[in-house]
Amino acid sequence: MYTTWEFYNEVYLFNSPPLIQENLFPKYAQRAWERINKWNLEFDDDWVIPIYIEMSICGVAELLYLSSTTQEQRMAGVRSYSNDGYSVSFGETATMELEINIRNVISKYIAFTPYHNQFVSSAVNVR
Repeated sequence: MYTTWEFYNEVYLFNSPPLIQENLFPKYAQRAWERINKWNLEFDDDWVIPIYIEMSICGVAELLYLSSTTQEQRMAGVRSYSNDGYSVSFGETATMELEINIRNVISKYIAFTPYHNQFVSSAVNVR
């Protein structure tokens, strides 16, 4: 695990009400790490996960959590959902929009780090 519930709750959310329940967080954090890791960012130290990667994991975990409710909301007639500037639409373009939002979240947290150029150049080739 590359981040914790405590980090999500205390640092990422700064003790605001969580979107993801504590018992579900590890599942979404793991899925988020898998999405982030596909860009093969090479960290200087494999044992220390930088804070901006943890922030990215939390942001992507929230997007994945929101997208996991699409079937439920589609049945209820909801066509889109927006949270903190990121929107999720339910339809044919939902997967593409989710990927774009994931890239935006990652880019937001690594923008001023040594990994940004590496991410931008590899993001072009990842689908």
